[in-house]
Amino acid sequence: TTEIYTLSLHDALPIWPGSALYGGNAMGGVINIVQKKPIESLEGQITADYGTYQTRGLKGYLGGKSGKGFYWAASGLARASEGYITQSYADQMANPYIVKSTFDEKVFSLRTGYSPSEKFSADVYFSYYDDRRETGEKVYQPSGNSTDHDTYSLRSTFSGISGATQWNAALYYIQERYKRVSEWFKDDYTWYDVLSKRSDFGLMTGLSRTWKTHTFSGGLDIRHGGVDASDIYYTSTDQVDNRGKIVFYGFYLQDQFRFMDESMTLVAGLRYDYSTFYDGAFVIHHPSAETRFMSTYQFSDEESISWGAISPRLSLQYKPGDRFRVYTGYSRGFRPSVLDDLCRSGRVRGGFKVANPKLKPEYLDNLEAGMDYKPVVWAKISASIYYSRGSDFLYYVSTGDSIDMGFGNRPVMVRSNISDVEIKGMEADFTLSPNSWWSFYGSYAFNISKITGYNPEDAVVNVDLTGKYLTDVPRHSFTLGALLRSLWVDAGITGKFTGKMYINDQNIYDDIVLSDQYPAVFTLDLKFQRTFYNRYKASLTLQNLLDEKIYESKMAVGPGRFIVFELGIRI
Repeated sequence: TTEIYTLSLHDALPIWPGSALYGGNAMGGVINIVQKKPIESLEGQITADYGTYQTRGLKGYLGGKSGKGFYWAASGLARASEGYITQSYADQMANPYIVKSTFDEKVFSLRTGYSPSEKFSADVYFSYYDDRRETGEKVYQPSGNSTDHDTYSLRSTFSGISGATQWNAALYYIQERYKRVSEWFKDDYTWYDVLSKRSDFGLMTGLSRTWKTHTFSGGLDIRHGGVDASDIYYTSTDQVDNRGKIVFYGFYLQDQFRFMDESMTLVAGLRYDYSTFYDGAFVIHHPSAETRFMSTYQFSDEESISWGAISPRLSLQYKPGDRFRVYTGYSRGFRPSVLDDLCRSGRVRGGFKVANPKLKPEYLDNLEAGMDYKPVVWAKISASIYYSRGSDFLYYVSTGDSIDMGFGNRPVMVRSNISDVEIKGMEADFTLSPNSWWSFYGSYAFNISKITGYNPEDAVVNVDLTGKYLTDVPRHSFTLGALLRSLWVDAGITGKFTGKMYINDQNIYDDIVLSDQYPAVFTLDLKFQRTFYNRYKASLTLQNLLDEKIYESKMAVGPGRFIVFELGIRI
């Protein structure tokens, strides 16, 4: 569950697996989000919006700074919606207890800091998040099946510059109290609550020093995550406890070397991570028929399990000027197992999963080459090709058991290191801004992701997946859009195509979606915006104008056409 906050001191290069700098949670790359600091002695804004399904929101911001480098900011958000039916047609026919999925969420944050110059900065950030989401099935409980999060987050960051040396450090702590109500009725009534306490804290440090044509970087990371949860049944005698802790230690070194009048850049990095899973347990108290299918997966008082991983990175970039760049590189990423898979049982998309404390990390070796080209000042074209090979990939596989979840029997699954995968493809995009009025953009991606090696845990139960395509990965996708800036209104239009994607690991017919693949879909979005007197802003957003019904995560059906009107005022 450990969350990573990134502080980057390095020039932007292509996003490859980022484990060499940021650890296992950066297996797919890193996006560094830098929050804007207040620039006025007092500034603020408030915005209200209203949209489809009676979705309404209110958000506000107030901040300021003093001449001595102190600044502060406070913000808040409240949103709610009456919701819509997210289940498929097959689910609706099988389950008479389906209702609308709704949500109600609130966020508050407070930030303060001190930055007298570029040589030093200190920042403290606190946030609180509270929500309730009804997930679309109601029998007897007031909110039916629902989830509730109460999350507290505290983060402090420090950075500075001393001559040719830059440094930074970040401390963070996150605590989440999670509750899920689960109920269903078919032959009889089942009701249990999931009560979970999750915590994460850590320290991330970085140091960078420039010497002649080299920039040397290094850092140390320490992270800890823990979960203590129970599934408490009210229609039987069962209580299912799961708990566990995981700690990470990481150290990295990197050299960025510039030569040939700084037109060539060579980056070489190496990171070592060591993680330990301990105090893990998955125990059923007073078991009944409701939980008997999980009894063989119980564990407690086992020895801790540790993993170590070395993640190298090597890249070469040629950039003779501002108009052209070509690059190539190799990187290795790794991702250790998360506590949710190591020690927790519960619902997942299409079934029910049980804990597996024996999981190993997964690894990804990636080769990539690409280029950027600006034939004229107002146009840019980018393209890249990549090849990735993964080992010990984590996948859900069937245990051979099934559970009646209120709308028919669904498989009981367990996450396992069962397969090697091969991922290859290409990406291309362009931006055109011929004048101050118009901008055009577009992108295309092609991807083939297949399982190339399969090691089933149970040769009788598990079907051989060798040669099967990974789920939820479209082979073709593209985006096209345009922006118009005028004296009267700013307008934007975006069209997005997502190709077919396989639904399950076996690439076979699914009785919820009623197909072996999610269908290809094209969506069209429009947005109109106008600012009045430099203080007032009004906007109208039309998402999915063609009203396509799109399957999203956990086989939920998207909202279709969604219209939002927003009105804001700036102090």
